[in-house]
Amino acid sequence: MAVSPLRSLGWVCLLPGMLAVSCGQAEPPTEPESPQAKPSLAASAYLGLSELPRPEDRVCASCHAREAAKWRLHGMANALGPLDDKSHDLSLPSPWLQNPQTGFAYQVQAGSLPNQLEMTQQRPAPAQGLPPHQRKLSSSFRIGAGVADLSLVLREGPAWRFAPLEFFRNHGWAPSPQELGPQAPGFGHGISKDCLVCHSPDRPPPAYPQDALGDFLPKPIGCATCHGDGREHVQLMQTGAFVADTKILHPADLPPLRQVDLCARCHLEGDARVDLGGGLALPIPGNNLLQGRAVLVGREAKDDLRFVSQVRRLALSDCFTGSPEMSCTTCHDAHLPPRLEGRSAMVQRCLTCHADVEDHGATAWQPSLAKGKTADCIDCHMPARRPLDLRNVSIQDHWIRVVQEAPAAVSPMRFLESPSGDWVPFAYAQEQELELAEQQAVLALVRAALLPNAQHLKALQSLPEHRPLPQEAKVRGILEAQLEQYPAAEASLREALAQPGEQSEVMEQLAMVLIARGEEAALTEAAALADQLEQDFPAAPGPWRLRFLLAAQADDYVAAEAALLASLDRDGTQAILWQKLGRLQRQQGREEKAVASLMRAYAIDPDLPGLPQDLLPAR
Repeated sequence: MAVSPLRSLGWVCLLPGMLAVSCGQAEPPTEPESPQAKPSLAASAYLGLSELPRPEDRVCASCHAREAAKWRLHGMANALGPLDDKSHDLSLPSPWLQNPQTGFAYQVQAGSLPNQLEMTQQRPAPAQGLPPHQRKLSSSFRIGAGVADLSLVLREGPAWRFAPLEFFRNHGWAPSPQELGPQAPGFGHGISKDCLVCHSPDRPPPAYPQDALGDFLPKPIGCATCHGDGREHVQLMQTGAFVADTKILHPADLPPLRQVDLCARCHLEGDARVDLGGGLALPIPGNNLLQGRAVLVGREAKDDLRFVSQVRRLALSDCFTGSPEMSCTTCHDAHLPPRLEGRSAMVQRCLTCHADVEDHGATAWQPSLAKGKTADCIDCHMPARRPLDLRNVSIQDHWIRVVQEAPAAVSPMRFLESPSGDWVPFAYAQEQELELAEQQAVLALVRAALLPNAQHLKALQSLPEHRPLPQEAKVRGILEAQLEQYPAAEASLREALAQPGEQSEVMEQLAMVLIARGEEAALTEAAALADQLEQDFPAAPGPWRLRFLLAAQADDYVAAEAALLASLDRDGTQAILWQKLGRLQRQQGREEKAVASLMRAYAIDPDLPGLPQDLLPAR
């Protein structure tokens, strides 16, 4: 049977990657050999904040001036926000840095507006007869304080994207971790609301797609993050009353493990975090963190570690398991950044519990001996290591132990502690682990999400009876659709759609599965889903992508082109839609418009399959 010209344009495969339950990628990357940028930063320390960014924190500071003065110097108080040249000396312009895997080179320069940066992406033409590729995006917002690392947020319409270069204070500009992965995203690495959880308690409005955060301007971590909502406390203190209950949480009053939970909300990342019903936003201080989420870590702890691994590593330590009263504040001042606490003060905290330990010098591998220096407790028992998932920084290993040999200078770059999927849900030794059935469900869910294949889908589909996980039906349905198991995908996505919460992405997935089925009733329902999505999110491009697919099914050229233009009007960065629009226009004999559309696709993504061939015959 002949295929219509319009349908031969192909079904736009817009099913996104598997649900991201943690930062990073599914497979271990191959690290390219690229020349390192010379440090371009003037020798200035992180300056901290002149004023706390949250108004409610400034109210707290009026009575708690000492704590506020320390907190202003803490990176957590400045964990994201507008670019500020008063506290971020980014030494511009940056050198050109090239990713050997993609051939793209990047540079950061000052933008046309105050406190704005521009990042340029360029590459030679992929084929003779095509122009060189160059694209430029701007940034006025950052994630990270810049104490060690700072990521730029690139804006393109409503979309938020991670920049392919990051700024490291002791190194200068270097490729972002995702650029070292097997599929470097360049300007295409979206930032969802879940990427911001550990940097801000502010939750954005519903977004569809998830990176369409628009003009949302979250503020960083503040007093309420650990002390709870302080409005009643402020009102009570303003009355001058002296009462036992001051209507504020004092974390020191919590049991030790609940104190650790306050830090674990952001310092226990694992390879994946799975919602057990409590959501992945910051839970209320004092709640049992692991009753609402499961955090998967490698079954076997090794010498290398993740950048965000402090609680996971501490829980391995005899100091922690053998000391029921130990918490993070046993060693750390909660308000003062560790870099300012002073080395001698930190060592003194070790001696609080280990006063009977005689000075025994350093082990043979301790490099400070070669410099004629005396190693201390931290040097030998918490040596600095370069994380497996972030280059150009070193952090102290919080697994307190007798280290037998020198840590490797650099471990292989990867995004997962356990790329094989040999995970266990993290649990404190003092507390009960997950029930077996729920543990099996969590493991199957994450393996299907991060290591998607038919085998892991089958394991997810054949789980024994258990309490369903909030993300389970969605992940199962998306993977079933990717493997073209459409009846199963439809059933799973309908199950996911029945769950509470914002379900725009599930609606789009279900509509695409119905379109793939092609029956009249299925197409009618898909059209209704597109209408509902447009009603809920009139500025979103997704409903019009669905209408393009519906028009393609009906061989309606006019409606197909109108739908493509409407989707591109809402998001002009969809290179694949520009390509399809150009092909459609060429089929209709409108060559000039076709070339213009195809060139728009080329300006966004010159690596689209078939794009050079689309362009070259017409030039």
